Amino acid sequence: MALLSMVALSLGCACSTPRVVVIPADRQVLPVSAGQVFHPPVNGWFVPQARMQEMLHALERKAEP
Repeated sequence: MALLSMVALSLGCACSTPRVVVIPADRQVLPVSAGQVFHPPVNGWFVPQARMQEMLHALERKAEP
């Protein structure tokens, strides 16, 4: 029984293909080091990493049932 389960799991993993998501150039995440000049490719809001983490955590808490 365990052998059959292992074979089924192996076949399920082998048959799946990785999902590729294409990100448009204006939606890229660009890391910027401190002291480095940043010339944004588009107009918009550019949020520091710590503030972005706060916003993501707030969204996660809001989405929890």
